[in-house]
Amino acid sequence: EAEAMAARKEYDNAIYSLVTVPEICKDCYIKAQDISIDVYKQKMENECMEKLAAAKSEKAQNNFDIAASLLSDILPDVSCYTEASALLKEIEDHRCAVALGKAKGAWASQNAIEAGRWLGEVASDSKCYDEAVALGNEIKTKLKSDEDRDWDFKLKVQQDLIDLEKKALQAARDIGVAFGENQQPTDTNWINMD
Repeated sequence: EAEAMAARKEYDNAIYSLVTVPEICKDCYIKAQDISIDVYKQKMENECMEKLAAAKSEKAQNNFDIAASLLSDILPDVSCYTEASALLKEIEDHRCAVALGKAKGAWASQNAIEAGRWLGEVASDSKCYDEAVALGNEIKTKLKSDEDRDWDFKLKVQQDLIDLEKKALQAARDIGVAFGENQQPTDTNWINMD
């Protein structure tokens, strides 16, 4: 009965039937346990094939996130794992290319924050990771250069203000000295009135 259910792809019902065989019937119980393992493997193989087919369909419709989620829980002990892994790699490489393209576009507009956000979407095991790292380093170098230039400009402005203040103080001193030198001597003799 369980084998017939498994043939109809009623795997859960088949497994349930098999695990309800009582231990009292030792030979029947052991045989049911063995068959339940086989039915479970059939179920996993069937689910793998269904998920793989659905993922291919979603990928064809550019639903890459849905396709990836369908493939993400396929285990290595099923026969379609290699094909599922290859398809998942294709999807990740596509995502990488899209994210890198958007990062390049944002950086072309000098939007480092947006470029950084898209670079963060690139998986470290994707084929365009090295290119993403290179772009990230380019952005970092440019931002550091701009920051250094801005800092140097601020220092120059500050130094110019200090120099201007020194010149103003020197000019005021010079005016004071010149004024003092041009004064007529005043009589400081006081008549003592005692």
